[in-house]
Amino acid sequence: MQLTLWTYEGPPHVGAMRIATAMQDVHYVLHAPQGDTYADLLFTMIERNQKRPPVTYTTFQARDL
Repeated sequence: MQLTLWTYEGPPHVGAMRIATAMQDVHYVLHAPQGDTYADLLFTMIERNQKRPPVTYTTFQARDL
């Protein structure tokens, strides 16, 4: 395992997803509020990547907090 220190200006889950897609053999598990599952669309629609990033979402609602 290698650790790194990095700064990303934007939503943290998008920055972490960028790091995960840049690495090989990594799967990103994101526990995020309901509605924050759009980030993988940034990679397929906007950036025109051929495949979806290796991410799995688990969501929660505001009342769960």
